[in-house]
Amino acid sequence: MSAKVRQSMATTGVFHKPVATREQAENEAKGCARLASRIAVPALHGQIALPDRQLLVYEDVFATGRCELLMGDVIALADRDPAAQLRLDRLVDGVCADLQAAAEETGKSVPLAECVPDLYLDPSWQPTGPLVPAPRPATYPAPHRYDPYPPGIG
Repeated sequence: MSAKVRQSMATTGVFHKPVATREQAENEAKGCARLASRIAVPALHGQIALPDRQLLVYEDVFATGRCELLMGDVIALADRDPAAQLRLDRLVDGVCADLQAAAEETGKSVPLAECVPDLYLDPSWQPTGPLVPAPRPATYPAPHRYDPYPPGIG
């Protein structure tokens, strides 16, 4: 990793995601690059090779100020305050729209057993364990485009 990347990591928040092999790290980096032009993803700053694993160095979107709340936080706000329901609706619609658009442009249909479950099943990169349980196959309605921060909500 270059000195410039190390300096950048010191001044902006990052998190390290361990992966088992160089091939897995390269595949994830390629996938991140393909999606970055379609949906908002944390910036991938680089890779660190260790003897027993690879570390992917991602932007910490909370430390950089790009994000303020997790989706769960917005759900909790909507549970307590009905006025926050519109914000939650727009957020969920937006996530679904972005995922659908990315899947239509880059995805292919494969059996669920061939999917890589690392995000949900490998809690090693998170100090507190997985954020959500493993996903179950679901059908989502066709979402519509959204403004995540409409006037008066935000």
